[in-house]
Amino acid sequence: MSRFVSTIPQLSRFVFTGLLFGIIFGISTPVVLYAQNNDAVEPVRGLIKSLERTQLSSEISGRIIKLPYRAGDSFNKGDTLVTFDCQLFEAERDKMQAREAAAKIKVAYNDRLQEYKSVGLVAVELDKVALRVAATETRIASLAVKRCLVRAPFSGRVVVLGVNQYQTVKPQQPLLEIISTRQLEVEAMIPSDWLRRIKPGESFTLRVDETGDEYEAEVEAVGAAVDPVSKMVLVRGALKEPGIDLVPGMGAAVFFSRHPAALGAVDDQEKLAYSAESTETPLTPEK
Repeated sequence: MSRFVSTIPQLSRFVFTGLLFGIIFGISTPVVLYAQNNDAVEPVRGLIKSLERTQLSSEISGRIIKLPYRAGDSFNKGDTLVTFDCQLFEAERDKMQAREAAAKIKVAYNDRLQEYKSVGLVAVELDKVALRVAATETRIASLAVKRCLVRAPFSGRVVVLGVNQYQTVKPQQPLLEIISTRQLEVEAMIPSDWLRRIKPGESFTLRVDETGDEYEAEVEAVGAAVDPVSKMVLVRGALKEPGIDLVPGMGAAVFFSRHPAALGAVDDQEKLAYSAESTETPLTPEK
């Protein structure tokens, strides 16, 4: 027996010895052994995601005259991503401003006439209402002019460009998809029985598949529901020091510092621990 055990790797030998110990002394619960290091723990899969990702659509109908960024290009918050031909909207705004100016002149004229009781009160009030309408139309036309420029709501990169320069688009037509590479998080699916150990604030390590680099992270939130089929639950984590090489969509192996499968495992990095509730069965002497 000793010769057979010596051929088993160290961790397997401990498992074998634990099981043999349980059989001899009547331990009712199997012994669970755990080596607390990343190589001994089976990781779960994780995915790097961005907190800010959106698709920008056109708010007006018009022709694109400038499209300075292509797929993969970086930009800063406030940069102009798309420029439309705005001559028609600017002319409409100028017309509305002229109408508003004319309404102001009429109201001022009626105020002078009212001092001499030369105009009716109803006419004065109607002209004031017309002035408010003209001012509202001016604001609407000005908003249309502002929509001729599509500005970046955050700093990031272009994922997909859906239009071309000089193309005429319609309202609500998708223009481009953008993503932030600064606000990153990691998502992982863990077995539901790990919930007794994994709580917000728990530290873990992730090893990125594409680069092999390791990063420290912290559990930010645990999913609100367990999938009834797979018995898995979502965990979101915040990266403590995101690297410049990280981009959304990268996969990673996630290692938790305290492996949840080892119930009651100690935190000593240098030892093997086991967790079991055992009861000794007294040996009955042979007759």
